[in-house]
Amino acid sequence: MKKACMLGIVSLAAVQLTAEVIVTPADWKIGRDAKDPVVTEESFSATANGPDTILTLKSFQPFPAAENDLLTFSMRFPKGKKTTLQFFWMNDRDRKLSEAKSLRRTIVGTGELETCVIPLAGRTGWEGTITGLRLDPAALPKGTEAEFSIGEFKLTGLAGGLPIPAACWFRGSNYANHRIEGDTVTGDYTGKNDPQTLANLPCPIPADRLKSVSFELSLPKGASSSGQLFWCSENQKAFNEKNAVRYRIPADGEFHEVRIDLSGNPNWSGNIVGLRLDTADKSAPAGQFRFRNFTVKQ
Repeated sequence: MKKACMLGIVSLAAVQLTAEVIVTPADWKIGRDAKDPVVTEESFSATANGPDTILTLKSFQPFPAAENDLLTFSMRFPKGKKTTLQFFWMNDRDRKLSEAKSLRRTIVGTGELETCVIPLAGRTGWEGTITGLRLDPAALPKGTEAEFSIGEFKLTGLAGGLPIPAACWFRGSNYANHRIEGDTVTGDYTGKNDPQTLANLPCPIPADRLKSVSFELSLPKGASSSGQLFWCSENQKAFNEKNAVRYRIPADGEFHEVRIDLSGNPNWSGNIVGLRLDTADKSAPAGQFRFRNFTVKQ
């Protein structure tokens, strides 16, 4: 990952829609330190085999940084293995790839495609018109190999909503066996009240721009049909009932969409820095809750 300038500009076969840049699996190609590429509708896969695995793309269409300042991608890496992903960019003011204009993300493999969301606004060089990109998905010790896959890869603006991926959620209290299964957060109910799941947000949520929440939730039979979403703003020390809203869905083991409109809530204000989801007011004696596709929207 040290030879940013020498290995050239990414080619990005990007389809630019309204404030959205999408890279499909078929757009990627190997730059170096990888072999055996396989392309499906879901992902681009290959075997990393060196310290500087590089992916480039097949063509590039410049795009405005300000309108595409949220990176969302999914990556699969072998379960239990760790690596570092690095993403480079350049702009019309500085047409060279460099360490300064890049970000790193530690990847801990689960064997599944895991979604990451990374805000780019305010990072060095994410300005003007973006004229080149490069993705280094893995860095391995010499003599070692590991399979990887890149699935979804897109650059959007906050106008398209802020997804809170499954990997951002962790156990709070009052349930057992928190786990991530693909894009779904799952836990086992134990009969306790207010089972709580907390989120490490990808970035603060601007409440004046994003004013609704949606997600899909499944509750087992025997759980209460009502739950609660809490939030913390920057000047708030703890979750409380004042900054919370309730919702209801059937407790029948099936997924149901939850939509929460916060536009008229005076306490949804400033920058939101924490979320807590109490999936049900009272959990069932047994059974699982599941939720997925949690997004904060306009």
